[in-house]
Amino acid sequence: MGRIPNAVTSPDAKMFAEVRKTIDDRDMLKGVNRVLIAFSGGPDSVCLLDVLDRLYRNRVKFILGYVNHGLRPQAVLKREEELTRAYARQYGAEFEIVKVRIGKSKLGTEARARELRYRALTGMMKRGGCQRIALGHNLDDIVETFLLNLARGSGVKGFQSIPAVRRPYIRPLINVKKADILKYIRTRRLRFSIDETNQDIKYRRNLIRHVILPRLRAVNPRLDDAIRKAIEFLKTDDDYLESRAAFVYRRIVRRLGNNLSLDMDKLIRYNKALSYRVIRKALNELAGTLDGFESKHFALIFGLQSKENGKLVNLPKGLFGQKDYDQITLGKKGKTGPFYRKLNFEDEILIRDWCKVQTRIVTHFDLARRKPGVEVFDRDQVFPPLYIRPPRTGDFILTKIGKKRIKKYYNEYKISFAQRDRLLLLGDRQGILWLFGYGRTHRARIGTKTKKFLVVKYEKTD
Repeated sequence: MGRIPNAVTSPDAKMFAEVRKTIDDRDMLKGVNRVLIAFSGGPDSVCLLDVLDRLYRNRVKFILGYVNHGLRPQAVLKREEELTRAYARQYGAEFEIVKVRIGKSKLGTEARARELRYRALTGMMKRGGCQRIALGHNLDDIVETFLLNLARGSGVKGFQSIPAVRRPYIRPLINVKKADILKYIRTRRLRFSIDETNQDIKYRRNLIRHVILPRLRAVNPRLDDAIRKAIEFLKTDDDYLESRAAFVYRRIVRRLGNNLSLDMDKLIRYNKALSYRVIRKALNELAGTLDGFESKHFALIFGLQSKENGKLVNLPKGLFGQKDYDQITLGKKGKTGPFYRKLNFEDEILIRDWCKVQTRIVTHFDLARRKPGVEVFDRDQVFPPLYIRPPRTGDFILTKIGKKRIKKYYNEYKISFAQRDRLLLLGDRQGILWLFGYGRTHRARIGTKTKKFLVVKYEKTD
């Protein structure tokens, strides 16, 4: 590890000790030789650059990455870009400036800007051959985020606030107070830019920073340390529960095409703390992120177990949850659209990349040796053209005792709503011959007078 420089002032010594401990305890720079510093020209990123350079310049190369969102006055953005170039020259570092366009988004301007910033930083990291991205979040940010998430009802994950490490991101200043950062850079006489929007209390974070936190600190001057310790306790408990949730997840969640199915009979046997974590893991697998999801969404999904069959709830990221008998289906909204495919008597077709249908005519077939996924019809009682399509409202299959509507098969076999989207049927000019995998017509059955056999094989390929 890097050596603390000699003849440092008291603010320097305190800063170096805290940052080096944070880095060492979490192996932030283990095996790392190139780091992208997310640089804004503000006090946090300036402090981060100076401290990391002084501690690790002998073994780590630092690159500055500035993301221009275009959201603040041009004079401010220009000054920040100039600071980026100036500090890159001063520290002998490479740098890259990337401009992004926010545009309109359902996420909101602030969330969209954050999303694009992280995407831009990831691109700069890859282009620069870096292994880590260092961010300037500090202890004040942790406290503010904790209170923001508390007000939002984000649950235990939100209460853990900002993680010190979530690779490739690292936060070496995470245990340093903002006041100590400002004291450090003033002692070092380092230039920095001030974002004037940080004073506007119409933004929730600024309201917490300038109004709520001063009052809470008047109640408890050691509030920051108290919240940090609370977060550490929460994380210890949460890590254990997450390991248990992973075990439960493997037992009760299965994939159905692009959807996930949760066995609610099993899920409700567990404590809600585990059940909610299983639901959260499923949502994260489908959406790739939990941004935008809150505890109220987990409660909505869990509450489906007491609702009527077919009950649907809309979720962030275009996802849905739906009660399917004793299951709950989680998936992404979307329509498959109409589908109709003609089929010859000697044919093999691939349908929507997930199932294959084969047909052939034979003069002999041993029904006793018929395999799953295979159905056989009397060729002379089948009237071409054959076709394959999804079920429609009002469809029925002619059985020995009369018409049986397709929806009765849904209830009889407890076919989930997600599975119904992937159902196909085989028909001819006289009606439906086979609902693949579930039921066939009484017509065209094999008898003693059958001379030609139409063999149809249905096989899922995904």
